[in-house]
Amino acid sequence: MSKLSIQLNKSFLRFILATIVIICILMMLIYTYYNWSRNSDIQNTDNAYVKGDLMYVSSKVSGYVDHVYVGDNQYVKAGQVLAQINQVDFNTLVEEAQSKLDQLNANIHQIDEQIKLAKEQVKVKQAEIEAAKASKLRADNYFTRSDQLVQDGAISKQEFDAAYDEKVSQASKVHIAMISIDEALQNINVLDAQKGSLQAMLPAAKANLVQAKENLESTKLIAPRDGKVVSRKVHQGEYLTSGKNIIVLAPVKNLWIEA
Repeated sequence: MSKLSIQLNKSFLRFILATIVIICILMMLIYTYYNWSRNSDIQNTDNAYVKGDLMYVSSKVSGYVDHVYVGDNQYVKAGQVLAQINQVDFNTLVEEAQSKLDQLNANIHQIDEQIKLAKEQVKVKQAEIEAAKASKLRADNYFTRSDQLVQDGAISKQEFDAAYDEKVSQASKVHIAMISIDEALQNINVLDAQKGSLQAMLPAAKANLVQAKENLESTKLIAPRDGKVVSRKVHQGEYLTSGKNIIVLAPVKNLWIEA
């Protein structure tokens, strides 16, 4: 083998080795940058501030904390429960609101049944009035004939008085039936007014139930998005007031440090 061939082989090997070294250096740089970008959302410095789109999680209701499910620097998913406020009082409020709404609906249903019955009674009384009017008309006609007959001596004074008494009796029955149907109609008006008052209370009762259920659901402090717990200022057994920021979430990326 000539000296020229040996030199060429050595040059080629040096080129290969240099290429391999460069590739390794590039891979190390890429790996280092990847780890830095992945973990650069939080830095521990004494005189620096984390800047970025931070999310503050606060309590919408007040109460004692039963459980805290996350800690500092923990990654969380959107919808994950971060902490739980005691639900006993909130469950009671939901049950009370539901009970009031159910009672209102039951009272309205009861009045509906009373109105239905009262209208049926009105129909009966209307039929009674028609019958009483027919009886009164017959009694009036008989009395008119009896007046002429007693003058002609065709009937006795006693029979005439009986015809008069029947006329008065039938007129009284018509009057009583008219009063009775007026009372039944007034009763329907009263029931309608009562029903209207109860129905006017329904929107507030439904709104109270919706609010009670929302408050119950708010006892679960939920992560609004994926992120990392930057700060957790809540502990089990602590009493939380509504509106207090207790957990700060940072996005996994897109944060920077400012000194």
